[in-house]
Amino acid sequence: MSARGTFGIAPLALFLALTVFPSGARAVSAQEGRDQVLPGCGICYPGGYDVNTVGDVEGRIVEVQTPAPGPVRLVVAGERERWVVLVSPVWFWKSSELRLAPGDSVAVRGSKTLGADGALYLVAREIRSSGNQRTVVFRDSRGTPLWTGSRRRDQLPLREGEACGGQGSGAGRR
Repeated sequence: MSARGTFGIAPLALFLALTVFPSGARAVSAQEGRDQVLPGCGICYPGGYDVNTVGDVEGRIVEVQTPAPGPVRLVVAGERERWVVLVSPVWFWKSSELRLAPGDSVAVRGSKTLGADGALYLVAREIRSSGNQRTVVFRDSRGTPLWTGSRRRDQLPLREGEACGGQGSGAGRR
């Protein structure tokens, strides 16, 4: 049997499609919310959340960036460091109704990492606005984004104390 008969035409067609149209394959992947490497910083997103590097950052917002593709970014200046906070897709950010602007004070919990560009990054799990003491959660305790998986696109981000069903944590109920 020839090599062509053994492997068939389908694998060859797949190889050619991926070789000739690689950027198209990445565009579909990004639109579906799959992990991608963010240009400039080299951070895998929305994955790239490491529970072993979780920490807190407090400071004032210097800039709010809401790019069409990619995550909302907050540039937060702390006492000694400046962080780029990667939050969520724009549509999910808007559904959180968390309105932040330059000059606002925030506390952010998330996974800390150093970007390929030398900047400090924090992949946000939750953000607390110091102005109104409101906390919005964007990822569960394992770092899984709330905009993927079992939570549908039309569901809002969690508020502090809410369970995934939006009914509260259930603590103290029997």
